Amino acid sequence: GDLHLTWSDGEARSFHPLWLRDNCPATRHGSSRQKLVSAATLPPGLRPAEAAVSADSDELSVLWDPDGHRSVYSASWLRSLAAPDAEAAGCDAAEAEAYGSAPTLARLAFGELTDGGDEAPLWRLASLLQERGVVLVHGAP
Repeated sequence: GDLHLTWSDGEARSFHPLWLRDNCPATRHGSSRQKLVSAATLPPGLRPAEAAVSADSDELSVLWDPDGHRSVYSASWLRSLAAPDAEAAGCDAAEAEAYGSAPTLARLAFGELTDGGDEAPLWRLASLLQERGVVLVHGAP
């Protein structure tokens, strides 16, 4: 499940393991910050084997199972990135979907995007990509 952090002032955040591992600072290029590892290549069954917060260095250290990789994150960076609720994330509660739920995958037919010369389906695709980050285009050759 998610990794839950609570700060001394009571503010709490939850992080999905795949998101955390995909954003591991150790898997980015030192100067360009480009990701060097794709989330698609991470091992299946990825989960934190152990997690510890260092009080003196403001760091969260996570040991990952099954591959034994260790990630170290700035706790203040994690706090700044994750919105505690939908309102802070800039969306209303009807739009918000928590990790761990079963979100509905947006789907569009390839023929819808290519037939008729109408740009409306392309705008719908762009809008769905912006809103959800992924769209399944089915029926492509």
